[in-house]
Amino acid sequence: MLVTNPRRINHEQLRILAKNAKGGITHIYLHWTAGTYDQVFDDYHINIGEHGELYLTCNMLREYKSHTWRRNSRSIGVTLCCAKDAILAYKCNPVFGAYPPTELQVEQMAIVVAILCHELELEINNDTVLT
Repeated sequence: MLVTNPRRINHEQLRILAKNAKGGITHIYLHWTAGTYDQVFDDYHINIGEHGELYLTCNMLREYKSHTWRRNSRSIGVTLCCAKDAILAYKCNPVFGAYPPTELQVEQMAIVVAILCHELELEINNDTVLT
């Protein structure tokens, strides 16, 4: 569901939220919304806007969100607000159309993962950070 007035947060606020979730989170899932740059969805804990802005759609990172089918418990969903009308082309290469992920979004996602993994004491590997 779209969020009309999402709460914007900074890295320090994210750090505090992650510290409070420590011990309750085992996985981080990375997504894109398949929407436009200005659409924030409440299926994810953190949405990243076109210019790297962070939007929080929960009060705590331990809240259950429906971002990943059958894998939502003890996980955080982080998404890029982008990829409306994206398709998989030849050999499963994505074609993002008018809303491709921006460099600022990708950079911000990397920073968010680093902050979350550091504060949650999770290793950054294929078992903890997934797409």
